[in-house]
Amino acid sequence: QQQQQQQSSSLLPLASARTRGVARVGTQYAPVYRFVLTGGPCGGKTTAVTQVADRLRDLGFQVFVLPEVATVMHHSGVHYPVNGPEVAMLTWESSRLATQIA
Repeated sequence: QQQQQQQSSSLLPLASARTRGVARVGTQYAPVYRFVLTGGPCGGKTTAVTQVADRLRDLGFQVFVLPEVATVMHHSGVHYPVNGPEVAMLTWESSRLATQIA
């Protein structure tokens, strides 16, 4: 147990500096990386993420792709308040941002 505690504490600087954390895979610990693609409509984000994910899987990485937060919010009935007051727009954007970085 002491060896396990030393192993996890030695990974913490790596986790905080370069990754969002570490994942336990069997008895090993592996870094967890997060990538974010941004761009305007029809900018090729979906095509790029598909190609990058396929290549990373070919290299042996386990890849998870999440949908765009604004689309999830829209499909969940949380529509952008286009004609609403400024405070409603800022609240929507704050909620979107908080969800993206969670």
